Amino acid sequence: MNITKIKVNLTGEDLLSIYSEFVSVEGLEVKNIEISDGINITGRLNKGFNIDFLVNLKFESYENNIIKIEITKIKVLNIGILKFIKNMAIKYLLKSFKEKGITYNKGKVEIEYKYVLKDVSYVDFDIENIFCYLGCVNVEVSNVQVSTAGLIKKDVQLIDRSVAKDYEEDEEVKIIRTKKFGIKPMYPEDACVQMELLGHNFFVFFNAETEQVNVVYKRKGNTYGLIEPEF
Repeated sequence: MNITKIKVNLTGEDLLSIYSEFVSVEGLEVKNIEISDGINITGRLNKGFNIDFLVNLKFESYENNIIKIEITKIKVLNIGILKFIKNMAIKYLLKSFKEKGITYNKGKVEIEYKYVLKDVSYVDFDIENIFCYLGCVNVEVSNVQVSTAGLIKKDVQLIDRSVAKDYEEDEEVKIIRTKKFGIKPMYPEDACVQMELLGHNFFVFFNAETEQVNVVYKRKGNTYGLIEPEF
């Protein structure tokens, strides 16, 4: 069955469902999506450390089967998360999304939607326009092909971006030194003392109470933080 044109309104719950079915990344929990003049996403990344975040997105343009979205705000909600942990989390997300057809380039997110939906064999369509209005994402599509038997064949490849310089290249993590040291069991308070004696901003130690590797770090106001991994 072919449909020439159709308009679709997607709610925040619809977008959550699309993420769960087609874009889901291991360790990334999208908790809520609200739509106003843009898309507001709250969630949590759990890759050994829990990082709660808020991201605001706004549609910028659409061309050549690519939806371009501007990141207007990104905020880590946890107080005291170390910068290098934030950077590692961002690197992990960018790599995971890139494999699914979603890339980051100079403050913009680009979604190759046909690649994201490449395994959906019961529908195919072209997007003519996409925008936020009245609490929904409004999508105008054309050339809609529907097959209840799932017989639509798609041959979609990721766009070659090897010549484009994106975030991953700009912010490449370069490890130039490796240091090994013995970890002795101690209590968090003793680890803070050791950190001060060494003049460091953080200290890795084996927690004698929990028998796990933890990290203590300095915070503002002459206080300290403790990072405990979750597996």
